[in-house]
Amino acid sequence: MHMNYKSLLRFFGSSADGVPPLRNTPAQQTATVTATLTAAQMLGEVLDCPAGSSATRTLTTLTGTQISAAFANRINVGDSFDLYVINSSTAGNDLVVMAGGTGVSTVGDLDIEEMDAAANVSSGLFRFRNTAANTWDMMRIA
Repeated sequence: MHMNYKSLLRFFGSSADGVPPLRNTPAQQTATVTATLTAAQMLGEVLDCPAGSSATRTLTTLTGTQISAAFANRINVGDSFDLYVINSSTAGNDLVVMAGGTGVSTVGDLDIEEMDAAANVSSGLFRFRNTAANTWDMMRIA
């Protein structure tokens, strides 16, 4: 396949023509109760956690084997994906806690506070990085 200069710029997302690059993003997923996340929730890029039961909710990732299977096992060491988790609850004591399933190690603060008058940080960005066969790190990077 042959691409000219402008096609390459559009393909790689240049704003040289004044238009920012676009990408297709799945619809946001939701989680309201303590649960093990589904593949759709983990791979959907954005997970909204609206008001739950005004109590701590623990969201556990799939196992490392299940995450790899969700990518049809076309994973190499070093491959990664990101998941934004938003705690959109304004109810007090409605904390969201991320937890790693079997084969998923965690790095960083896993608590996501609810939105309230105290202006808590109510979202987190988590990077999942493949470290070995069916083994992942879940790192909070923001």
